[in-house]
Formats: sequence, C-alpha cells, structure tokens
Amino acid sequence: MAKIPGLLEAGLSSLRAQLNLFVQHQILLDSLPQLQIPTLIMWGINDLVLPNNQAENAVSHLQQGHLALIPNSRDIPQVERPELFTAELNKFLDSVE
Repeated sequence: MAKIPGLLEAGLSSLRAQLNLFVQHQILLDSLPQLQIPTLIMWGINDLVLPNNQAENAVSHLQQGHLALIPNSRDIPQVERPELFTAELNKFLDSVE
C-alpha cells in the first residue's frame, strides 16, 4: 500500500490535521450518533497503536454500528488478513442489502 502514489502523504496529512504530540484536535465520538446509515468498523485485534476497546466504544455510539474484529492482525487487517477482511465485509454488505 505504501507504494501507491500519494497514499502515505494523504494519510500523514490526515493524521496531522487531527492530532499532534500533545493533543487530539477533534474528538469524533460525539459525532458518530449523527450517522444514520449502517456502518462497519473493522479492527485488527492485535493493533499496537489503537486498542480494540476503542473500536467497541466507537460502535456503541453508532445508531447502526457493526464491529468486525480481525484476529491475528494489527493496524492494516485488509493487508494482513485479506481473506477475513473480505469475508467480514461481504457479510456486512449482505446484511444491509
């Protein structure tokens, strides 16, 4: 994924807009209840940066939230476990059709 032109820069730019070494600029949890569409959060169980309890907390703020915890993956489950990621995504899409 890092080889995709512009992807790394876009990701870093997005992170810089949201936080710095001392503070997170915007807390988005309070905005999640406004989403009125089915929303899937996929999270690597072994994420070293953001623990999965943060995903559970985010889902609890969603009106139609769904959580898929991907085992044996960290912060990029779509790369680390693509077969499980795809299966969870398909299951979610089938449920909202």
